[in-house]
Amino acid sequence: TLFLIYAPKIPRLPDELKQLASSPPTEVFARDGELLATLGGRSYVSIERISPFFQQALIAAEDKRFFDHSGVDLIATARSLWTNLIRGSGPGASSITQQLTKNMFFSFRRSWERKLLEALASFAIEDRFTKDQILEAYSNLVYFGRYAYGIENASLTYFSKHAAELELQEAAMLAGLLNSPSYLNPFNNLERSKNRQKLVLNRMAAAGMIKTSAIDSLWNVP
Repeated sequence: TLFLIYAPKIPRLPDELKQLASSPPTEVFARDGELLATLGGRSYVSIERISPFFQQALIAAEDKRFFDHSGVDLIATARSLWTNLIRGSGPGASSITQQLTKNMFFSFRRSWERKLLEALASFAIEDRFTKDQILEAYSNLVYFGRYAYGIENASLTYFSKHAAELELQEAAMLAGLLNSPSYLNPFNNLERSKNRQKLVLNRMAAAGMIKTSAIDSLWNVP
């Protein structure tokens, strides 16, 4: 079977996803020991220190059936395959778990073998870790543009506040950035970023996470 053939190629999972999702910064010191610069790295925060608004916005934007599937959203995958067959191209169908797996273990080179291994590794992650652990690791791993890796760094970069303090409209904007961090960057094009923010808010409302009546008052808030 396919599983027996490809199982040996599935990456070995760590005891904690944090081991792969965290990355200490590189510190540059002068000869006298003075810290000159801090480069790269990401500040890892637990799920309890990530705004519930961002957690909801992330799920609405990236994987609305996150809590219902076991690593691969079969409905979204089937729809994506059908769209690709009919139109020749279409939106991606990777779940949050698949995106986490790809970022941790695989290159972004497209191939059927990579997608299969990605799916098998996603099933293994879902079998071993809780949804909150997966959401926590993904939030701390992904890139938000402006050299900001992880939700804590992104919150500080864009809003000068910690991830736990994000309000609804801020959370929606940051979740929207993941679709294309450079193209949707509010520092480069605020209009694009706000349009994506509105889309995320509408998806949250459609999923019952927020009330539709609460959105109108946010349209003019960045």
